[in-house]
Amino acid sequence: TRPETWSIPTQQVVGLVELYAESWCLVEAKTSGRLPPECSCGAETRKERHVSHGVPAHDWRAFSPSVARKVDDLTRVDAAVYAAAVSRFFADVARVERTFKRTILCPGRRAAFLEDSWYLGRMVEGRFAAWD
Repeated sequence: TRPETWSIPTQQVVGLVELYAESWCLVEAKTSGRLPPECSCGAETRKERHVSHGVPAHDWRAFSPSVARKVDDLTRVDAAVYAAAVSRFFADVARVERTFKRTILCPGRRAAFLEDSWYLGRMVEGRFAAWD
């Protein structure tokens, strides 16, 4: 493992903003030992609030290759930490789903997340790995 990712295993809960509702369910399971009904796949969930701070909608895929390379150079360590966090998140979700015998991360949400984050890494043997 890379030194910058060493603290990920020591965190009580690792959440992902892209999967906020599911992250909140992990917090509930860890802190209260229970899983609220809204944490079941397909259940009515809390509405997620998005604050744009006046920044117009954008998609990183619209960046030129030159800009993408510059961003990659600036965020190489961030990408490694993020990949470790995603791996931990998926492992924790699987553990909570086994414990409570309920699905909290719907297959469609998981697929959409992986599709949107392919640029940062990919699933390898059940773990999310950053591109080298």
